[in-house]
Amino acid sequence: MDTTLAKWVVRGSEVKRRAALFVLIILLAAGTALAQFTPFEAAIAKFDAEVAAGVAADAAGCVTVAVFIGDKIIWSKGYGWADIEKRIAATPDTIGRIGSITKSFTAVTLMQIAERGILEIDDPVERYFAEIKGLANPPPNLRPITFRMLASHTAGLIREPQLPGAATGTIYRWEDKILESIPKTSFGTPPMTEYSYSNIGFGILGLAISRAAKVPYMELVTEQILKPLGMSSSTFILNKPELWARMSVGYIREREQETDDVITVHDEFDQTWVCYHKHVLDGIINVTLGEGVIFPVRNKGFIVHSTDALCP
Repeated sequence: MDTTLAKWVVRGSEVKRRAALFVLIILLAAGTALAQFTPFEAAIAKFDAEVAAGVAADAAGCVTVAVFIGDKIIWSKGYGWADIEKRIAATPDTIGRIGSITKSFTAVTLMQIAERGILEIDDPVERYFAEIKGLANPPPNLRPITFRMLASHTAGLIREPQLPGAATGTIYRWEDKILESIPKTSFGTPPMTEYSYSNIGFGILGLAISRAAKVPYMELVTEQILKPLGMSSSTFILNKPELWARMSVGYIREREQETDDVITVHDEFDQTWVCYHKHVLDGIINVTLGEGVIFPVRNKGFIVHSTDALCP
């Protein structure tokens, strides 16, 4: 064999050997990495990808997600845009309105003041809140409506009062809105005959609790739940620029329209960052993801959209 050719053969064999060694090292490293990828990490990675894909496909608003064990958050992440127009990405610290989960705070507050002996959950509401006797078109032989009935959606009340604009307006007028709504609220069924979800029912419940405790509703929830749990970013009123800066913008998608457009839902705010928002009282607490986790965990999962603890 020609000497030059022999050198190239040897050199070629050496290159192949080194290449094979390099591939082997990469495979070994990958195997080590896979071995270190725990089942939990694998599950989180899969979940992460699924949520990211879903939010991207929806292309509207944001989602914040957390995984917790006990009362500790072990993983959290924000997806999408907290504000599409300003290109502000969502994070676990993004504040969002929790809507009707506010009812859970109302129900826990009820049970707290019951434990303090201020009332019994089977007490007639009219004992503390006489205005409830002004409900429209009561059925014959109406039994007194109790706190338990309102909290478990078994008082028989319709979902919304027949009053235009009843669920909108400044938060400072929510009590007036409830009082104005009562004569426009009728019964769908007699009390305790069936479960029937009622937003106005929970509005009445919150005001009645406040009357019984002789403490304003928002103050009651803040002092009995938000402060003890350290929920400093959770509030009824966005009264600080720092909180407003973290507030997510609301979006809805008109899926029935052919264009499938994303529509921005801008609530109106005045210069003190007070929200003018739909469903005053039953849907007005603003929280972060982490603090949203604290509430059900510290309350042992109590009454998060469940009426089990209140049903006889």
